Amino acid sequence: MKGWKIFLIIIIVVSLMIGAGAFVKKDTISNVGSNMGGVLNFGQNSMSGLANSSWPMYAHDRQHTGMAPVKGPQTNNTKWTFEIGSNQTGGWMAGAPIIGSDGTIYQYASPAVMTDNLYFLYAVSPNGTLKWKTNERYGGYTGYGGSLIDSNGTIYIPDSRESLYAFDSNNGTLKWTFKGEEASGENSAPNIAQDGTIYMISGKFFYAINPDGSLKWKMKPNETFPNYRSNPAVGPDGTIYFVGITGWAETADWHLYAMDPNGKIKWDRNFMMCLSSGSPAVGKDGTAYLIVNMISQSGTQYIYAFDQNGNEKWKSPTSPASASMSGGGIPGMSSAPFAERTESVFQSLAPALGPDGTIYVPTRSYLLALQSNGTQKWNYEFLNDEIMSPIAVDNEGTVYVSTSYNNYAISSNGTVKWKYKINPAGKGNPILGPDGTLYITHPENRFIYAIGP
Repeated sequence: MKGWKIFLIIIIVVSLMIGAGAFVKKDTISNVGSNMGGVLNFGQNSMSGLANSSWPMYAHDRQHTGMAPVKGPQTNNTKWTFEIGSNQTGGWMAGAPIIGSDGTIYQYASPAVMTDNLYFLYAVSPNGTLKWKTNERYGGYTGYGGSLIDSNGTIYIPDSRESLYAFDSNNGTLKWTFKGEEASGENSAPNIAQDGTIYMISGKFFYAINPDGSLKWKMKPNETFPNYRSNPAVGPDGTIYFVGITGWAETADWHLYAMDPNGKIKWDRNFMMCLSSGSPAVGKDGTAYLIVNMISQSGTQYIYAFDQNGNEKWKSPTSPASASMSGGGIPGMSSAPFAERTESVFQSLAPALGPDGTIYVPTRSYLLALQSNGTQKWNYEFLNDEIMSPIAVDNEGTVYVSTSYNNYAISSNGTVKWKYKINPAGKGNPILGPDGTLYITHPENRFIYAIGP
């Protein structure tokens, strides 16, 4: 009898160990960027609203971290290029591309430089061949944000006529169009809540739109709120962060608003006598980061950090004078004068967040790396060049930057890994695919470039 008891005890222990091992394995493969039977899980599931994709929206995710859970290209090898338009007609890219759950790249673009400001939606396979394009052209996109693909495969694209289009990503069929109240000339990039509600700023209104295209609610922060001034970010707790202004021209006050999912303002931080502001980014602890260009302090530019209650945690000047200069910066040279840019370019810029908590700040001619307390780690200067678009960060902290004349891969210690020349360049939109391929588009350039091994 003793022998049988011992045998039964061994069987029970072994069974428990197998069960525990299976549990650990299941928990491990649910992590962001893990491999589930050959299918990468990027942390965007049906509960999150976003497609399970390496880059489903502007600045990668709802929080606008700009960080993808993949390792980007280590060399500047061209895998392929996809041409929209021709030498004769030209071509125009509207906003940044996005990537679906199967790796398909979606780009809103025109095959010619057209005066009517109408575009096709293109679907390009990961090998660089055309899957489909819409039969009709749709309203022009004039912003510097981008589109969004949700967990049901619906693609949302704003236009300059106070509209939001919803397309089926399988074939480009138009599902519905949401029409706002007044044409603004420019809309924000859309964002999405966990329940699938779409957020968009256009004209004087902030809209919340149901997944079927019906209006959920709309609001405006105050009666003097004119036109949008940023792409809204959504924090981990569902709080929505966006920028608006009161007043006009150089007397305007810029505001960072925090709003709950029902459209109620939670808090408002006023930057008096502000020339311009970027778009907010939100950390995993709910800290909101914003780049602000001040008139009242001789054009000094700052990055601010606010906690979830709107309290200022710190602010740091974006001048590289006090940085380590490992990127070749010039001591004493200010990165403040954004006046040479159009306001809409600056609105699209946002800090990006690295995997180790580093905050990457794009300024006029510098990329700054800040520690979590706002102190500078290093900077890299782009000589006779300017950053014109959002940046992308991979899971090792490599930063991909498009400037007026080049595209760069900069390591987490501030050294250049490689450069990639595109002609014509300017206002590039780097994003990362599920296999680490870097995709770049430029508004004035008719090609999609795929860079990787």
